[in-house]
Amino acid sequence: MLSKTFRAVLWPWACTLTLLHSATALAQPAVPVTVAMPTAAESERHVALTGSFIARRVAALSPRVPGLVAGVRVDAGDRVTAGDVLLELDGRLAALAVARAEAGVAEQRAALAE
Repeated sequence: MLSKTFRAVLWPWACTLTLLHSATALAQPAVPVTVAMPTAAESERHVALTGSFIARRVAALSPRVPGLVAGVRVDAGDRVTAGDVLLELDGRLAALAVARAEAGVAEQRAALAE
C-alpha cells in the first residue's frame, strides 16, 4: 500500500525537489580552492597531561620478622613473582635479639647449676 502511494504521489515531488536543489547548487558562484601536493614532515606535537594511575591489583606486604629496612631491591611498577626478594632487613637488630636470648639461656643454666 505504502509503496504504491509513494510511487504515485511522493515520487514526483521527490524528483522535483532533487531538480530544484541541483539548480540551486549550480546557481551559486564557484568557490576558489588551492591545490597543494602533500609533503612528508616530522610532527612536533607534544601533549602534557596530568592525572594519576590506580593499580588494578594491590598486595599488602609485611616482613616475617620485625626490623629496619636496609635496602629495597625493586622499584614501583616492577614486575615480581612469588619468592622474589623485595627488600632487605638490617640484621643487626636480629643479631642483638639472638645475643639477648642466648644470654637469657646462659643465665637460666647458671641458675639451674646452683
